[in-house]
Amino acid sequence: MKLRRLTIDGYKALDDLSFDMPYNLLFLIGTNGAGKSSVLQALSFVRAFASGNVDQFISDRQWKWSDVRPRKNLRPVGKSGRVRVLPTKNLQFRLLLEPETGHSIVWEFSWSYVAQQTMSEQIWDVAPDAAPRRIFSYARSTRVSPESSSDSIKVDDLRFPGSAMALLPVGAISEGRADAAILNAIRNWARGITSLELLSPVAMRRNTRGQPRDIGPRGERLAGFLAALGPAGRARLVDRLSTFYPLSGLDATRKTAGWIDVRIQEPFTNIARFTPTHMSDGFLRILALCAIPDFAEDVSMVLLDEVEDGIEPHILPDLIRSIAGQSQAQLLMTSHSPLLVNFFDADEIRFLTRDDDGSTIIAETADMKSFASSAQFLGVGEIWANTAADRLSREARRSDRQSAGRDDSTDVERIRRFAAARS
Repeated sequence: MKLRRLTIDGYKALDDLSFDMPYNLLFLIGTNGAGKSSVLQALSFVRAFASGNVDQFISDRQWKWSDVRPRKNLRPVGKSGRVRVLPTKNLQFRLLLEPETGHSIVWEFSWSYVAQQTMSEQIWDVAPDAAPRRIFSYARSTRVSPESSSDSIKVDDLRFPGSAMALLPVGAISEGRADAAILNAIRNWARGITSLELLSPVAMRRNTRGQPRDIGPRGERLAGFLAALGPAGRARLVDRLSTFYPLSGLDATRKTAGWIDVRIQEPFTNIARFTPTHMSDGFLRILALCAIPDFAEDVSMVLLDEVEDGIEPHILPDLIRSIAGQSQAQLLMTSHSPLLVNFFDADEIRFLTRDDDGSTIIAETADMKSFASSAQFLGVGEIWANTAADRLSREARRSDRQSAGRDDSTDVERIRRFAAARS
């Protein structure tokens, strides 16, 4: 299952932000503070929501819920200028997912900052040349009323901090029913979102235990992940790494009480194998990226913030291409590197900036005059580096206003339009 379109409303400066997701990878570029990292954070929230543990999302970042409320609701009060958070709208998501069945699935939900609970959640099956069919619905404030279709799975009113699906074992639904497979696929996809947005070489140097499915959001589970790969997996990783870094060997040995000793070998004479303590920050970041194709098969999407940080720019484009080509997961990453994005197609890049009211807007580079007029001769990165930032921001705003349009339709027609909007 792949994410093909996403709408986020009510997270920091993300105000009804919509964009399409290519099949393999997408770069978010643009001005500082435009909201690029917020998009990654919002998708991390989706994973926490699907697991029924949204508080983990906040605690991992050592935040408070007021830190992620919409910026529009922050107002100075009185002469002191003290900031007060006014009543806010709910955090809302709408996701278009495409499983291998050929159908499209629309998953939408609303979560309340005030109550810190799910307010509503719906899942729709959108088949080609057929009306969207709602297969799952939940509402907090009222019981879900009976519907004319007997195919819809209905959940009575609950008070739950995450997805209602987290309380609904797939085994509770009749086996062999297609709707059960859809629900299970959505849950697995959402729980497979893997964030490396907090990646830290300091955390990657820590010794760990266990057999994790990935390296952890900060890289803190790297040692355990390498040990779980086994000799064959580590040999595969060394082969991938050696293209970008002089490396001839990597060992991960389990010691007493399950702690793991990691050592690498470089192809230089008179240099012994050494531990992560002596590994450079750049190497550890390259190692983290090269490990992505070996993440567990249930990892659906990998989020990377400022992917170029600490990595030599000449190898970075080939490194990203290699990872994307070998990984089954989609890659969504932010970047401030024109050199990097210059090696990728325009449809793999979105430009972000802020509107006059502070809301994040996102534009396809093909819809922006500067990119479109020079695309025949220059790459996206070259155009980006040689065009004034305020000009690009104006063009993005113009593109956003031309494509904007309030959708007042409801239910079936609203879902149909959302599914059909993907380019």
